Amino acid sequence: MEKWMEDVITSMQGSQRAKPKPALLAKINNQFNSQIAIINFWHHWRYTSIAAAFVLFINSTALIYYTIHKAKTQNVTSLDAYKNTLISSYQIY
Repeated sequence: MEKWMEDVITSMQGSQRAKPKPALLAKINNQFNSQIAIINFWHHWRYTSIAAAFVLFINSTALIYYTIHKAKTQNVTSLDAYKNTLISSYQIY
């Protein structure tokens, strides 16, 4: 492997460095300057609005569920029959 690498390096010693045409850099720069970059932010706004609508839907659903569930549990716990029954019937042996 080292012999192969050494052969490759020695074979390149007599070669010349490639020189591009002088106008090539100017041609590349002209192509970049002639192109107008169009940035479309509507995709970002659309995805953001969809995500915001989804979060709003989930939050409103959770809030409605919480208020309904809270109303049901307040009715159950406010009965006097449930307040003292567990404590009075509990005996330590």
